[in-house]
Amino acid sequence: MKKYLLLLLFFNTIAFQAQNIGDTIKVKAFNYESLTRDTLVTFPPASSNTYEKILLKYSMRCKDGLVSNGSDTNLGCGEWDYSNNTYVVDSTKTNDVSKTVSSHFITNFSGTSFPYKNTPVYDYYRSSQSNVQITSTVNETVATIGTSTNSLDKAINTSNLAGKSHYLFTAAELTAAGITAGDIDGLSLNILQNAGEAQFLKIKLKETSKTDIDGSIDTTGFTEVFYENTTFTANQSKRFQFHTPFTWNGTSNLLVEFSFTNVNASTLTQTTVESTTTNFYSALNAVNETDFLFSNNNYIESNTYKGISGSQNRTVEAWIKTSSAYGEICSWGKTASEEKWTFRLDAGRLRLEVSNGSTVASSYINDGEWHHVAVVLDGTTLSDVSFYLDGVLETYATTSTVNVNTNTTDESSYNVRVSRGTNNRYLTGLVDDVRIWDTALTSTTLNTWKNLKLDSSHPNYSNLKLNYEFEETGTNVLDSSPNANDGTVFGNEFRTSFKDGAGLFKNFEINRERPNISFYQGTYVNSISTTTVDRPVDKDLQYLMVQRSIVSQQALSLTDIINETAPQEIWTLDENIYDESTGNLISTNTLTQDGVINITDLNYIERSPYYNQLVSFVTPYGINLDLGMEGKSWIMDVTDYQTILNGDRRILMTLGGQWQEDMDLEFWFIVGTPPHDLVQYDQLWQGTNNLGIASITQILNDTKLEPKTVALDATATNFKIKSSITGHGSEGEFSQNGGTIYHKLLIDNAELYNWTITQDCGDNPIYPQGGTWVYNRQGWCPGEETLLQEHDLTPNVTPGTNVTIDYTTSTPLITDGAYNYHVAHQLVGYGPANHTLDAAVVDIIAPNNMALYTRVGTICGNPIIKIKNTGSTNLTSLTINYWMNGGTTPQTYTWTGNLEFLETEDVELPSTTSLWQDILSADNKFHVEIMNPNNGTDEYVYNNKYTSNFDVPEALPDTFILEIKTNNYPSQNSYQVVDVDGNVMYSNSLTSANTVYQETIQNSGCLKLEITDSGSDGLYWWANSAQGTGYAVIKSTNGTVLKTINPDFGNEVTYSFTSSGFLSYEQFNLLTSLSVYPNPSSDRVSITSSESMANAKIALINTLGQRFEVNSNLKDANTINFDVDRFSTGMYIIEISIDNIKTTRKLIVK
Repeated sequence: MKKYLLLLLFFNTIAFQAQNIGDTIKVKAFNYESLTRDTLVTFPPASSNTYEKILLKYSMRCKDGLVSNGSDTNLGCGEWDYSNNTYVVDSTKTNDVSKTVSSHFITNFSGTSFPYKNTPVYDYYRSSQSNVQITSTVNETVATIGTSTNSLDKAINTSNLAGKSHYLFTAAELTAAGITAGDIDGLSLNILQNAGEAQFLKIKLKETSKTDIDGSIDTTGFTEVFYENTTFTANQSKRFQFHTPFTWNGTSNLLVEFSFTNVNASTLTQTTVESTTTNFYSALNAVNETDFLFSNNNYIESNTYKGISGSQNRTVEAWIKTSSAYGEICSWGKTASEEKWTFRLDAGRLRLEVSNGSTVASSYINDGEWHHVAVVLDGTTLSDVSFYLDGVLETYATTSTVNVNTNTTDESSYNVRVSRGTNNRYLTGLVDDVRIWDTALTSTTLNTWKNLKLDSSHPNYSNLKLNYEFEETGTNVLDSSPNANDGTVFGNEFRTSFKDGAGLFKNFEINRERPNISFYQGTYVNSISTTTVDRPVDKDLQYLMVQRSIVSQQALSLTDIINETAPQEIWTLDENIYDESTGNLISTNTLTQDGVINITDLNYIERSPYYNQLVSFVTPYGINLDLGMEGKSWIMDVTDYQTILNGDRRILMTLGGQWQEDMDLEFWFIVGTPPHDLVQYDQLWQGTNNLGIASITQILNDTKLEPKTVALDATATNFKIKSSITGHGSEGEFSQNGGTIYHKLLIDNAELYNWTITQDCGDNPIYPQGGTWVYNRQGWCPGEETLLQEHDLTPNVTPGTNVTIDYTTSTPLITDGAYNYHVAHQLVGYGPANHTLDAAVVDIIAPNNMALYTRVGTICGNPIIKIKNTGSTNLTSLTINYWMNGGTTPQTYTWTGNLEFLETEDVELPSTTSLWQDILSADNKFHVEIMNPNNGTDEYVYNNKYTSNFDVPEALPDTFILEIKTNNYPSQNSYQVVDVDGNVMYSNSLTSANTVYQETIQNSGCLKLEITDSGSDGLYWWANSAQGTGYAVIKSTNGTVLKTINPDFGNEVTYSFTSSGFLSYEQFNLLTSLSVYPNPSSDRVSITSSESMANAKIALINTLGQRFEVNSNLKDANTINFDVDRFSTGMYIIEISIDNIKTTRKLIVK
């Protein structure tokens, strides 16, 4: 395997190196099927080639090419707009940040000095124990229930620190055994071969109507009849003579409770008693058990289990004890609209949220007491969610009708977590018995089982997906369901145990095994002695301590390691004694300390690789947005990042929007000589993915983005700073809310650059969108690349020196407003020009169907290209040739002007009928080639050509009707129809509201319809119902609708179309419907069209330019045939002439 990998790397290296000038090396980072947004990409080695430029083809489509709708809002594109920034991680450069961490962490403690005890310290409940000795028996009846000789260790389970059990005896059993109504004076158990110690043993009795033990645990109504520290003797009957006889009414069933607390026992030895198996559920048992303490940002995550998906009914339940107002109890899914499931606390109340909606209960549970909480989904929306608190159905404080559609399949969907969730809302408190079911449990089932340990007798046991009981030790959390969905503790493993037998209330087991008990009734002479005892109970707060130390990693350029010891429980010095009957504090004793923990700050360095922002982008609003199966693409020049686009590099897309759409990123390394060499690149501050979003306060006080001193490369002749900033928060996103913010760069403390970043989103090329896409925003619009501002630093700095750069802003209008920013500033330095006389064509604006040019790229008029001077000599003239598809006779245009080095200009090229005669039905290409700069020789010809793909404009009849209906604000709208030279042929400033206007258009040549809206929300926009509804359609003279203009167009919509005088309707149809088949061919070729081919003439032109007339015959009105069997194999151009139309198609003769 290693040999194979080495061989693969070897051939990759050869492939990267063996390239000719003008060749393109393509490197794929992600494709539409990628299951990750964080990957390692192998780029060409740094020394393999030089590159004229590096381009990034950035493509996006709605998931699987589908379209989201109002009922399935994430079927295709995600419903909401999210930041989706792309970063290149440079591990050769680190950002060092000095940080501190406390030397110790102690749960439930926030001070700096902690006097402690190493041995357990309890609080105590003071009461009296009574020892009853029978001095004489006047008369006595003994009634024994249970005849088997089974062995039972759960009655008084003295091998544990605490225990409680309940046993049910029916009135029929009592009566049959000889018990009569009246006082019961004692009972006895037959102790078998194992005998232990039961401190603070209590026996209580209660009359009940229950005929079976169930999950509704009796906690009140008992009468204490026995309370004494008890030691058992093996193989003897142990009698418990009651200090207070229990009066039985003779008809009720009887519950007997045993409880003990053994924290001070000398040994924990098992006690077994004689027992009998009953034919009903007669027994209930529990011992001290473990709870998990969430503190210090620890959490648990399932190793593999993703949770319940879609809108499947479900139940999540747990026991929780907390004083915190916020924190996540249990969650999973994907952070996207409707796609996560988060059960959490919100201001102390239960809340269920799904990213874009939530339901909140009304009761507060952050009272520091144990509560059973449950959330049940029985339906498909948040209104179908029910909360249960301690088994009681909650009322809603707020609710929502948002759908529940939990995503468990995406790579970004996270596994089931207890605490933390997706937004780092860590829980602080105790949690036990986390259970997840894929069904909606009923109220009755929840109440029956909330206090019980689960077993297969649960009516919905087959629906149990996860059950964390926390009875294990270590960082592996065991799932006791049949599914083995184990989890892992991240952070500190804090576990506690509740050791008060009388207070046990959960994790009971129901069974049929009951001890054989003899009940005593009689007349006695008793001697009673009373002893005051203090029963130990765990303190309400537990103190678990971890100690930290720092291990430097400077030599490895890694973040220093913070070592933590295993948690150790320590105790405070106060020993409180309470009256058990009243709960009143009697006294407090302060014990002698074993030591003092003084908590100090430890210094360490956080070192992180630089996250270089490659692309800043915000995803579009996705409802009803259709980007097609191929999606939309942007071409981005990333040549400035050449020094970090080599070798193996980590590429990631992040900040929330990375999974809203399918993404495809492909890098194009174009081999050759750049206009000037890149000699310096520095991202001045860490990317948001590492630094975090910066508030305006943090920017102004230099908590983030502090002044940075940078050494300028001595070989550079030009420097620039690239700035991309996006504003977020109600004030930071909208200047309408927060006022205009000025962004500033200070160079050596001098403010040299000052700019604003408001973006006009009404011109967004990705439109219409399903949300508030037209609102102007700060630095961004949904579905667009972030505004990039470039600052020429050259006149203000000296190569080879240091310069201090500081980014800041103006003071905000609203001092407590939410102004938050994703910020990237990058310093770039270049050497001198590599060419003296050179020009490049760097873009085609129209015709072009790339995403950036959606509004302007479909034309029938004058093409527009962008040229650039890439030589040190000013560019003053240029010859430009341009053609479509396989056209053999290019159009020519001579440009004149004056461009300095690296200056650009958009050039409009004349459009003629002959230019458009080579259009195809699909896959059209527009080609440009430049030459003769300044009437001289171009030094570098590899940047002289450019090709765009484009969509052909539609053809309309010579006469048609433009119909526009105004909305409530007609003064905001107007329209005009212009010809190819910009002359206005028709126009109308609309004046009347809700009025239909019609204009008869005499269509001659290439025309363009422009409809504008000064309100920036089109003729109709869902979010502005006050403006009403307008529309625009194009109709034939008989009223047939030929074209509907989408009224949700923002600022302006343009629509180009053709007719006679340019290309007739018939000519247009002929050109776009021509088809050549078979292709390749070795004998007969057919050419078909939707129009008549009767006058067609055919010629073939080979690659040498030789022209051959071809005899053809008319097969039918729309098809001609000709033979090619006499031609040599190779590529040919078919020249097709019909009347005054001449067009070409490619043919391969085989």
